[in-house]
Amino acid sequence: MALGVAARRVASGAKRRVLVLGGDRLGDFVREGFAALRALASDGCRPFDADRTGLTLGETAAAVVLEEDGADHLQGWGAGMDANHLTGPDRNGAGLAAACRQALARGGVVTPALVIAHGTGTRYNDDAESLAYAAVCPTAPVTASKGLLGHSLGACGLADAVLAVHIRRRGVVPGIHALSRRGCPGDIPLLGAGDHRVADGPVLVANAGFGGLNGAILIGAQAPRPLDRVAVAVSARAELDAAGWRCAERRGAWTEPAAGASLPRLGAREVLGAIDASWGRMDLACRALVSLGRLLAPLPADCAIMLLSEHGCAATDRAFEQARRSGAVDPQRFAYTLPSTAVGEASIRLALHGAGMALLGANDGQGRAVADELLAEGASAVLLARIEADRPPHLAWAELRIRA
Repeated sequence: MALGVAARRVASGAKRRVLVLGGDRLGDFVREGFAALRALASDGCRPFDADRTGLTLGETAAAVVLEEDGADHLQGWGAGMDANHLTGPDRNGAGLAAACRQALARGGVVTPALVIAHGTGTRYNDDAESLAYAAVCPTAPVTASKGLLGHSLGACGLADAVLAVHIRRRGVVPGIHALSRRGCPGDIPLLGAGDHRVADGPVLVANAGFGGLNGAILIGAQAPRPLDRVAVAVSARAELDAAGWRCAERRGAWTEPAAGASLPRLGAREVLGAIDASWGRMDLACRALVSLGRLLAPLPADCAIMLLSEHGCAATDRAFEQARRSGAVDPQRFAYTLPSTAVGEASIRLALHGAGMALLGANDGQGRAVADELLAEGASAVLLARIEADRPPHLAWAELRIRA
């Protein structure tokens, strides 16, 4: 996702050069969270293997500089949301397939020379991925790095992008470590352990995350097409505060107003009009984003979601860490320790399948610029929101940006 944002900045002419960094620290917080989800492998990570038992965690860091000139280019990129489940992919891989199709179409490519899969080694992920590639590029050879590197979480997509560049320059592809018996429903050509040579050409790199947020990039020899500028309009705007909500000429007051200047509790009955058993585990940022989306509804199915925040889900992180230290790790709450989870939750409850991302530290102007680049690429609408639920100033607003 970060590479896609950076590529749009360069392609639009807004920046000449962008540095993209990826890294994630492996500690007890993460390890115990994935253990609570029962996602960790008992015998090592074996992506796409019939006897795979889960993922192994790893630590990597990666850095990429994007600029206009060079031998390798970010030729295409795409993103899509499953709108299915926070910790489980769409069973048919529809969101990932959409992201891959966008990346290939933008790069002007029908079939890549190679696919570097997300390949976590979990049962559902690898099954869904295999179906996505079988639908989009069934003849492209597929490899995956997590059997060797482990799942490095926020760094794994960028690490695979670096791997793609080295594969193109060396002409040698490392196969899937520990793959001994293929076991996925999608009929795709998997590369077994060892070194392989494939045809010269662009490499498709796919990535997926909690909330059903999918991204794909295409690394090749061709520079991406520049983005055309489009006129943008704000078709609707909604705001939440301690006392109530506002959307155009409509206004309402909370039945449970907040104390002081903080945001209200936003219970399910008040937002949805009914009790919802799954509402209780959602943090305030998730509730606020869903509330804003409902105020701005109806939204087109391909609407993108972009969330701006300074502090993300810091309060949820603190609560999870406190529970972990007391020996009460809750697997259902672990997914909410990512700032992008609110985007995934909103996509599920609002049935939105466009691009989804959270931008921490971006100001409103920067967020609008990135949103408008999504519109220039073809998105029909972008739900742009800022939510500061954890620390002052407590605020939540959203606007629906469309092509004028």
